[in-house]
Order: sequence, then C-alpha cells, then structure tokens
Amino acid sequence: MPDGCLCVFDVNLRQRFYSRDVIRRGLQAADVVKLNDEELPVIARLLKVPGNNQEAWMAVLVREYANRVAAYVCGQAGVTPRLPDDFAALFRP
Repeated sequence: MPDGCLCVFDVNLRQRFYSRDVIRRGLQAADVVKLNDEELPVIARLLKVPGNNQEAWMAVLVREYANRVAAYVCGQAGVTPRLPDDFAALFRP
C-alpha cells in the first residue's frame, strides 16, 4: 500500500478459508478493522487472546495490533466503533 493510504480489514471469516497467520497479518496491516459478533470469538480463540468477553477481546486486539479504529458489528444492535483510548483505563497500572 502506498504511504498515507487507510487500510481497512473487513474480517469476513468464511467456512475454513482463513488461518491464524492470515488473520494476524490482516490485523497488523490494518488501520481499521471491522468484525462481527460471530467472528470475534473465533479470532480471540485463534490468536489466544486473553479475556472472556467481547470488550476484553476488542481491547486486546486494538492494543496489540495498534489499530486506529475497530468497528464491532453486533447484528440488530448495529455497529460499535472502538478507539484505542476507549480501552486506556483497562491497561493502566
């Protein structure tokens, strides 16, 4: 990607056409990540993300992969954008 481009990773897990490495590389490259309530637990399990709920998993993913925005889609509830600062309190000593 050219410098200055915004890279978006729309996860879209389909059947078994993905791997831990593909997910990790996509997260590392992305400025913005979009995933849904079915994909998040799969990604958390694949990447061995600690925590036991969506908020904890999202916090770790945004922190570990330095994404600027994570959009979490939860069916009828709509989209919840998450920014790194949203999770700052979770990581204070």
